[in-house]
Amino acid sequence: PISSADYLKSSNTGINNFSINPSTISLYPNPASNEVNILNTANEAVTIAIYDMMGSKINEQLLTERITNISTTKYAAGFYSYRIFDANNRTVSSGKFSLIK
Repeated sequence: PISSADYLKSSNTGINNFSINPSTISLYPNPASNEVNILNTANEAVTIAIYDMMGSKINEQLLTERITNISTTKYAAGFYSYRIFDANNRTVSSGKFSLIK
């Protein structure tokens, strides 16, 4: 006989609705050396959070311009991840980039 402990039922049918299309935000160059640029064509302010590979947040910045430059001169060479949040603190984009020195 099968008991409820033998299986897991999931009824999650939600679909995430993003207020900003992730393709309207891009980070370049990748790999970078002294700075990264974020192109925001969404015409909406967003926030970027940058994390090191240990998952520690090392920078957070409001992006209000079409192109924002972020200096990476104080970052060590290596890999970093980022998340872009809308005004409601929902993730609208994420990715990774590398720094070469």
